[in-house]
Amino acid sequence: MKGPTSGNPFQQRERQVSSARSGRGVPLGKSATLISAAALIGYPVAACIYLAYGLVTQGGLFGYLTSVELTIFGSAYQQVTFVVGMVILCTPFAVGVLVVNRVAPSVFQRPLYSPPTTPQQHSFLTSWRGPVVISAVPFAATLVIGGIALMQANEELRQPVYRADLIISSAEIPQAAQFVKLTGILAADYATGYREGATEYTIHVYVPITGTRWTPAQPIRYVVHHETLTSHATGSPVLPDAFRVTGPAPFTGQLKTSLPVLVKREWNRKGLKLAPGYRVVDWMELPEDKVPVSGRYEPAFWIFGVGLFITLTMLFVMMFFGRVLLSVAKARRIHDAVMHAREALDNRQSSPDQDTKS
Repeated sequence: MKGPTSGNPFQQRERQVSSARSGRGVPLGKSATLISAAALIGYPVAACIYLAYGLVTQGGLFGYLTSVELTIFGSAYQQVTFVVGMVILCTPFAVGVLVVNRVAPSVFQRPLYSPPTTPQQHSFLTSWRGPVVISAVPFAATLVIGGIALMQANEELRQPVYRADLIISSAEIPQAAQFVKLTGILAADYATGYREGATEYTIHVYVPITGTRWTPAQPIRYVVHHETLTSHATGSPVLPDAFRVTGPAPFTGQLKTSLPVLVKREWNRKGLKLAPGYRVVDWMELPEDKVPVSGRYEPAFWIFGVGLFITLTMLFVMMFFGRVLLSVAKARRIHDAVMHAREALDNRQSSPDQDTKS
């Protein structure tokens, strides 16, 4: 008859892991573990994506925090805004995790990863196949995301530049338009903006573009945005020649659909209203009314570079340090098996003594 120590160490370790995963004697389904893993990983990732979107559009929580920084400190810092935003978004989630862990501890007590318990798993992770297969995940994600960025860049290069003149007409620009050459007059009295940065500063300037018959009582339909990089905290923005023309001038760039919260507040305080579906012309030189190639592929190159770095780093770590970690896991399994056998031996020795006393 086989005792409690029967079976090889791998099988003993598997029984111990299965017993530990059951929590307080109540088995936890794989779906619950996957849900908890998705929540722990997915929520912070979603928060990062949301704040990154706010960084681009200067809206939402990121835009609000930026306006608070500008009001209090006179300048905004994107890194600080991002960190504070993550703290605000993740604090309720962390509190929720603590509450769930107290009410139903087995949800988060089941380990998301356990050391390899079979020779097949050992062979997979210690050979070249394991690191290559696992590193292929970020590499594939890099190819997909970078490919999408390349296709978007190629699509932008094929986009036409729409022309509109606010001086002679109401100039309705199609919603699908991405690049525009808009002729109008700057309402310089309502120019506003802000400065952001820590060591290198970016000065953002926003000015309404109007026609000759526009009055402050009418809503603003078009706004031009220009940004200047400077190393001086008190530097002045360097604006293109079109911004210094007192009469009609052409303003070229890429169309956006949102304004920072601070700009909206400033114009609302001055009594200006934004028309529904207003458009923002993000200033950009368009030589010969064509979209320039310069800068179009830069996001894709960054994606490929960062993705390749992550892939190679993961491959290096797994190939050179994976064996060390597996050796530690193997030693732990052997130690657990020895302790289990010792405990079983002690139980056997105590059983005859109890029978003799009875």
